[in-house]
Amino acid sequence: MREADPDTWFDNTPIAIKHSEDRGRFAVARNALKRGDMILEEGPYALVVDGEHVPYTCRVCWKNLDVRKKIIQPFSCDACQKIYYCSRKCRHEDVEHKGSLECRALNRLKEDPFFLEAELSEIRLLIKILSRRDREIQTKSKRKKTKISSKFPTTFESVLGLASNHHLLDEDRIEELDFLARKVLEVLLVDEKDVPDVESLMLLLSIGEVNGFGLWLNDAERIGFGLYVRSSLFNHSCYPSVGKLHSPTDKISRFYALRDLAPDEPLTYSYIDITLDADKRRLTTKLYYMFECDCVRCSEDNKELDKLAHDMVCKRPGCLGVIVWLSDVERVCKYCGPVPKDYHDG
Repeated sequence: MREADPDTWFDNTPIAIKHSEDRGRFAVARNALKRGDMILEEGPYALVVDGEHVPYTCRVCWKNLDVRKKIIQPFSCDACQKIYYCSRKCRHEDVEHKGSLECRALNRLKEDPFFLEAELSEIRLLIKILSRRDREIQTKSKRKKTKISSKFPTTFESVLGLASNHHLLDEDRIEELDFLARKVLEVLLVDEKDVPDVESLMLLLSIGEVNGFGLWLNDAERIGFGLYVRSSLFNHSCYPSVGKLHSPTDKISRFYALRDLAPDEPLTYSYIDITLDADKRRLTTKLYYMFECDCVRCSEDNKELDKLAHDMVCKRPGCLGVIVWLSDVERVCKYCGPVPKDYHDG
């Protein structure tokens, strides 16, 4: 199916897909790009609020409920009581949730007090993916196939077309995924049809782990986690060519060129803090992404690239966001937002 073939995901976009033995599939510029050009705009296939933030974040608009300060009285889903909203209006707008597979599964999910927050987020994301799949199955006979174009209709088949790190996992992580998959299976087997087996659920967990994007309030606080299918084709580099803007209240990820790019130049996005030294960068990618970075900056002792990479980062105290130039005068930090015109890099 075309949905499962990443080579077809970027028709009529500035992105082309290349293949190599050492890097697999990777994105490159289809044509010359200028700094600030938008390269990709994409909504999530599945997006969830992180575990500890669930009671304090509106599911629809991602507004901070501030219930601990008693600023906003939250509204929960009438059925599952596991999803929260800032208002009745937002609860009413979330028509896809109530009565869905996600709603039914969360209602049955007994949250183990020993769950790590990251594990709970993984479980919720897997349930959201399966709920989206269930909705696709239900509506498949009611809709016509649409041509894959720049407005790519993300489907479950496209999720299965993403890379997985399953073959690289050690025994401990495989045991963890098996445990999480069986927890999800417990709440699905009650009355759901076409339930994937444990191995299939473990594969989906692995796909979510390696391809997911965090939603961050700042460089230290993540409030959500989502699967953005086409965005997953941007490989990592410690001297990235692509920057992302995504406010917590906006579910759309937008990627921009960080500098002028030639045709066929790799489109890369940094998964980590690019201000770290080379040894710490390699350690971080190895620990969290199961590869040792060998990008152009890490494979060479290039002081010029080190300086250029550091110059990309916001200099405001406590911020490590990459700054995106939208024009010659308009700049936006990934975390801080719009950069004042009188802001200096020094």
